[in-house]
Amino acid sequence: MPTTYHIPLKSLQPIHMKIIELYLKCWKKKDIAAEVGVSTTTVSHTLRDPIAQEIIKTIMKDTLQKSMQAILPED
Repeated sequence: MPTTYHIPLKSLQPIHMKIIELYLKCWKKKDIAAEVGVSTTTVSHTLRDPIAQEIIKTIMKDTLQKSMQAILPED
């Protein structure tokens, strides 16, 4: 029976950062996998990892705040 368990990353390597970067640019997982030369499973595991999730969350929050500041006038 297949399992979805994987060992959490201890730190992010440059390939993991590239996967996150492409994901944040709205690339599909299969396209990310082809670009960096890994399987789609590796891409999925990387993106589900707690370290990667924290980075994604932080970048998305910062981007949203910058976008909102550009749209909403300052008091």
